[in-house]
Amino acid sequence: ATGLVDRLEKLGYMERTHAIDDRRKVLVRVTSKGVDLVSRMRDELQSRIADAMQETETSDASSFMTAYRKLDESVA
Repeated sequence: ATGLVDRLEKLGYMERTHAIDDRRKVLVRVTSKGVDLVSRMRDELQSRIADAMQETETSDASSFMTAYRKLDESVA
């Protein structure tokens, strides 16, 4: 995990800070650049899923979208 955070930090997608109450604790948070990247990736994924759904039978597409919306709501 440390190596991954190092790389993401170098790219500007995450940053490390120390906890106020205990400087031994290192906290990691997503930067605004990281949030923008995740948003773009999510939009692209949704677009690709929508394209795939156009080639899928209606009942299968409906079942998938119901499951996807539940998953999306649980993450938000």
